Formats: sequence, C-alpha cells, structure tokens
Amino acid sequence: MTENHKENNKETGYLRRLLGGSMLSIVNLLVGIGISFIMAPIFIHTLGPRHNGIWVTASVFTGWYALLDFGLSHAVSRFFTKSFASGNEEDCNTYASTGLFLYVILGGMAFLFAAVIGLVTFFFADSFFTEEIQDINLLAAVIILVGFAFALDFPLRSLYGVTTGAMRHDLAGITSVVFRILGAGVTLTVFYFGGRLISLVTVNAVLVMIQIFVYYLLARHAFPKLHLSRKNVRKTHAVALFGYSFYGFIAQIGDLIIYRVDNLVVGAMMSLSAVTHYNIAMTMVDYYKGLLMYASAWMVTWLTFLDARKDRENTLQTMVFGYKFCSCFSGFIVFGLVMWGKPFLARWMGTDYLDAMPCLVILAAAATIQAMQEPNIRYLYATSNHHYFAFTNVLEGVLNLGMSILLVRMNYGMVGVALGTLIAAFLSRGILIPFFVCRLLRQSLLRYYARFLGYLLRMAVSLILPGILTVFLVEPNYPRLFLVGILSAVCYFPTIYYIGLNAGDRKKILGFLFRKNPS
Repeated sequence: MTENHKENNKETGYLRRLLGGSMLSIVNLLVGIGISFIMAPIFIHTLGPRHNGIWVTASVFTGWYALLDFGLSHAVSRFFTKSFASGNEEDCNTYASTGLFLYVILGGMAFLFAAVIGLVTFFFADSFFTEEIQDINLLAAVIILVGFAFALDFPLRSLYGVTTGAMRHDLAGITSVVFRILGAGVTLTVFYFGGRLISLVTVNAVLVMIQIFVYYLLARHAFPKLHLSRKNVRKTHAVALFGYSFYGFIAQIGDLIIYRVDNLVVGAMMSLSAVTHYNIAMTMVDYYKGLLMYASAWMVTWLTFLDARKDRENTLQTMVFGYKFCSCFSGFIVFGLVMWGKPFLARWMGTDYLDAMPCLVILAAAATIQAMQEPNIRYLYATSNHHYFAFTNVLEGVLNLGMSILLVRMNYGMVGVALGTLIAAFLSRGILIPFFVCRLLRQSLLRYYARFLGYLLRMAVSLILPGILTVFLVEPNYPRLFLVGILSAVCYFPTIYYIGLNAGDRKKILGFLFRKNPS
C-alpha cells in the first residue's frame, strides 16, 4: 500500500468520524427535545409553580454567563486541529494546556458573577418581590449553585475542544447523548427520593465533575500524547486564542440580538400574551436551526484540517457538498413546518394559537436563508476569516431590531416582527456573506446563486409527492401527522438523493456508509 493511499484512508477515517459525530449531535438534540417535552410537566408538578419559577429564573442567568466564554470554544478546537493536521505535537499540548488554563480563569469569573448576583438577590430582592423571605433566600442559593455548576462547565469545554480538534466528534457525540439521558435519570431519581431544588442543583454539579473526568479520558484517547501542564501554558498562544475568539464573541452578541430580541419587541410594543403566541413559532423554528447547525458541525473541523494542509481542491469540493447537503436537508424540514405546521399547532396548542402560523412561515423562510449559509459560516471560522461573519451578524441584529420596531409601529403586529427578521436575514446572509465567501474562494457570485437556484428546483421536484400526500392525508392528530411525515420522508429523500446529488457524491456517501474508501 502506497503512502498516498494510506494517507487517503486516514483522511477518510477522519471524515467518517466527523460525519458520525454530527449525526450523533442531531440525535443528542432530538433526545433533548424529547426529554424537555417529558420533563417539563414533571418539574412543574413536583416543584410546584413557585419553586419551578425559581428554577427558571436562576437558569435565565446562564445565557448571560455564556458570554464569558468569549468565543474560546471555537478557538481551542480550531488551533488544536491545525496543529494536529500538521503533526505538531508540541503545539497541540500547548494549545490544550493554554486553553484549559484560560477556561479555569473564565470559570472562576463566571462563579464570581453568579455569587454577586446571588448576594444582591439575598440582600435586595425583598424590595422588588412580594414572595416570602424563604423563597427569596432559596432563589439566591439556587442562583449561586447554578452558577457554580455552570463555572465547572468551562474547563469541560476546553477538553471537548481537544477531543473534537483531534477529529473525534464521534466520541464527543455519543458521550453527549449518554450524559443527556443520564442527567434526566438523575433528576428523576432526586425527585423520587424527595429531593427538591438544592438537591437537584448539587447533584447536577457533581454530574458535571464526572463529565470533566470522562472528557479528560476521551481527550487522552483521541490524542494519546496529551500532556496538560502549567509549564505548557504560553502567553503567545493565549494571545492567538483570544485574537481568534474576539470575533466569535462579537458574533455571539449578534446572535443574542437576532434570536432573543423578537420576544422583547413583541412584549414591549404589543402585549405579554402575544409573546406566548409568537414564541410558539420561534420555538419550532429554533429546533429547525438547531438540527441544521448540528448536521453541519463537522464542516468547521474538516475545513480547518484542509486549510492547514493548503488543500484547495478538497476545500472547494467540501463547500459544494455542504451547499447540497444543507439545501436538501433544510428543504424537507421547512416543507414540514409550512405544510404540517397548522394541523400540528391545532393539535398541540389548540386553535386559539393558529395566529402564530403566519409568523411560523415567515420565520421558517428566514431560517432557511440562514441554513443555506451554514457551509459559508463554517468556512469563515475554519480559515480565520470569521470577522466578516461577526460584524455582518451584528449588522443583521441591528437591522432585525430596527425593522421589527418599524413594522410593529406600522400596525403589522407579530407578522411585522417576523418580517423584520426575514428582511435582515436576506440582506445579511443572502447577500453579504455569499459575497465575502465567494471573494475568498475566488468563485463567481453569479455562479453561486445559479447553483442554489438549481438546488431549489430539484427540491421542488422532490417535494411533489410529499405535497400530494399532505393534501389528501394530513389531519390535526399525532398518528396521522406521524404517518404523513414518514411517508413524505420515504418519498423525498430517495428522490433528492438521485436528482440532487451527482454520481461522485453518491459514491462517497455509499463509501462512508459501508466503510469503504470512497476515493
């Protein structure tokens, strides 16, 4: 066997693991959705509305603690992958040790932040809340304990970055699924033995400690020569990590504006009850975006690997395959949201909430534009050009906020807020992001749009049979919706497999599925 053939087999193995890890991430998301659906009523009935409200209130702060990550999770994985691809073991250990050191510091900051919020709640919340003093004290304690558990999660992210950076998304994916299920089991066990909030948060903190140990073992398995030491921490590498993560942090701020401001606009300019209706549409679309994000997660590591090797040909092939994959995958999901959304809403929430349907259609269109850009965004992160995405993302957030407020004042209501999101997504991700990426890849922008027009036409043809099935069979009940979904998938995916992919793509997919060298 020649050296080139051995190298091709090794790269094929890496890519298969990455794709397997992405599929496991999708499973993890679906398991999480199912667990949330089951656990929500258990939490409410076991804790009661008052203590459940304390749990929800304390959990809200974790979204803000996450900003203290400063985008380092992408940075550790990317720089470790580049060092791994070039065979530089010393740099691998330096980036792993430096990343862990930085995360320990950031975790300490997160816990300090949580402790301050908890103490402020303890001393001053009685001035703002009418609840009994014991409930306020419990809220303060839970905020501090949740913050402690979240602070422990920071060094875990570093070890996760090392594992994925060593091309073992598959190990990280299956471990995430196991701990997701284990977490639900631990919660049920605590409730069964009479434990409540303090016991629940404490046990979850212990579970995070166990995760840290498991991910350390995974990192050692993925990269056997891993040596984490204070001596391996380097200022130059810390500067490189923060230099890369700065734009990731800016992008996170943009995400907060884009994905968290709509409900505030609806609540402030319309009513709190309208927030409930609008949030139903947002929640359904968030699951759609989550599926696409996890499904394309493999691309950033693989493109980083190719970028480290200066492999332009495979980079272009990966980008084209990513465009096809995201288009085919998102086409079926958005079809389901639009065509089955109304009967599902009628069964799930009742006919009083069908006014969320126009918002669902518009938000699904915006999410499709965003989904089509997943390969481009992954490419920008992989090649350290994510500053284009960071500032474009903030611009999208500002446009989203401005257009939403304007359209609500023009009496478009919730639909106006959704339209603001769509317009901002079209201008930002439909025009600006493709322009930047085509310049970097030295590809024609017109050819890029022509390629996507072809994908849309193939999707439309593949959705003819699912559309017919929907018209004749769909009804607002779960068994019929499930049946139509299965039959539609059986019709759609084989069709798009043959008309949406070329012979080379099909050969590669079969090679990965049956563990043959697809080259």
